[in-house]
Amino acid sequence: MYTTTELLEIVNKALAEKCYDRQPRRLYEPVEYVMSLGGKRIRPVLMLMAYNLYHEDVTPALQPALGLETYQKPWGWLLYLWLGILTAFFDFLTYPLA
Repeated sequence: MYTTTELLEIVNKALAEKCYDRQPRRLYEPVEYVMSLGGKRIRPVLMLMAYNLYHEDVTPALQPALGLETYQKPWGWLLYLWLGILTAFFDFLTYPLA
């Protein structure tokens, strides 16, 4: 199981590897600037922590976790909390017992 510090390092490394050199450049420069500020890390780390409760490898959940901070969330945090709970619940139901 990963610690929060290790998960934060994973998130920071994945964000640092993101490439924002698309066209039009003026559109992607603000995105690159905002994502390099160092904030916007708590939700991806929390999602990876929840995923890590049931799975040893957090790599499959990394891109969806990063997507939480990249796109606007028009429905608010409560919807995403419930989606996380439902995902964990259905994952628990399908987890092999043997």
